Order: sequence, then structure tokens, then C-alpha cells
Amino acid sequence: MKKLLLFAFLGLLFSNCVSTQKYATFVDQKVKPYRTPPEPKEWLQVNAATAQSAGNDCKQLKFKFIPAIFYWNWNSTIACELNQDVKANYLREGIYRAADSLHLKDWLAGKRLEITLKQVPGKFLYTNKGYTIYLLLSYVTGSEESLKPYPINLEYDYMVQENNQVISEGAGVIQNEEQPMQNIWKSTKKFTWLYLDAYRKETERLGWEIVQEIMNELK
Repeated sequence: MKKLLLFAFLGLLFSNCVSTQKYATFVDQKVKPYRTPPEPKEWLQVNAATAQSAGNDCKQLKFKFIPAIFYWNWNSTIACELNQDVKANYLREGIYRAADSLHLKDWLAGKRLEITLKQVPGKFLYTNKGYTIYLLLSYVTGSEESLKPYPINLEYDYMVQENNQVISEGAGVIQNEEQPMQNIWKSTKKFTWLYLDAYRKETERLGWEIVQEIMNELK
């Protein structure tokens, strides 16, 4: 009986899946400060769709838990999309940093650049799955906790104005280079925050690419 109780405890430990609501709080705590847009620039405007709700959109796609006497199996998958304002503000920060580094204001020479974000990456899958098999004197277990981005590329269009007249316009697509991540001995919360840090770094790269592409096209 003591061995069965021990195995049951181990099963619960290995199958420690967070609820969708709890997982959404992990994401929200990390990205909440970025709901406020960075300080705008008169010569550079970045437009994006406004968020329809205040929170991030996290939904349970799959949940399976089999607590048999000698075999435990679990699979929890949550799809999460960041708040639209958060995604846009991350991109705005990246674009503004690139604009300052590349001296875009001087390069525009009095003109005004307006960028409209049509599609922005920021959706991913959280998965926690595994199994535990109880043997007579031991147990075998395997588990995986991972985060995988949806293959959503950045799409945008732009126009350049001078004296309130459009003198140039265009559009572009930049490939999203986010990579899947596996959790190695971190809490689910810390693991998720590590992934979101990597996402923010990718948006900085995307912002740089937007500015550089537009400058190259207008040469």
C-alpha cells in the first residue's frame, strides 16, 4: 500500500499541469507593462489594430489525464495569443530603436513615414505531456514541457508623406524566426517568461528589418 501511495504521489508530481487560467496569469504578469505604447514620434507613425479585450487569449486545446493504478498518462495543450496592443507595442519599440540607430529622421529630411502593421507574430502553443509506468519495484517515466510558436510572419505596408502628400508607398513581409523551446528544470512560470523574453528579442529584430527594408526600397 505504501508503494502504491508513493507511485500515486510521483504520478501527480510528474503530471503537474497548470490550468488555462493559471497559465494566462503567468503570461499576463510578464507582458502587462507593455500595454502602454512607447512615446510616439512626429516623423514616424506606427499603426496597428486595437485590442478587442484587455487580456491575452489563452484556450485549452487538449487535455487528457489517465490515472490508472500502474499507468499514468497526461497531455495538456494550451494555445495562447498575446494581446494585440502588447504585440504592436513590442514592434513599435523595435522600430523606434532601429529608426534612432539608423538615423531615419535625418534620412527622411523632413518627410513623414507611416507604417501599418497588418499581421504580427505573437501566438504560441504550450504543451505538457508525459507518462509514468509503475513496475513491481520501480517506475519508468517520461515527460515533455515545450513552447512552440505559430508560423506567423510579419506583414506591413507603409507610405511616405511630404507636405501632406503621399510621395511613396509599398508593402513587405518579414519571416518570423522564433524557435521552439524545451523546458529544462525550470518552473512553468520561469520557462514561459524565458520564452517571452526571446519573443521580445525577435520583435526587436523584426523592427530593425522593417526600417532597413523601407530605407533600402526608397534609396
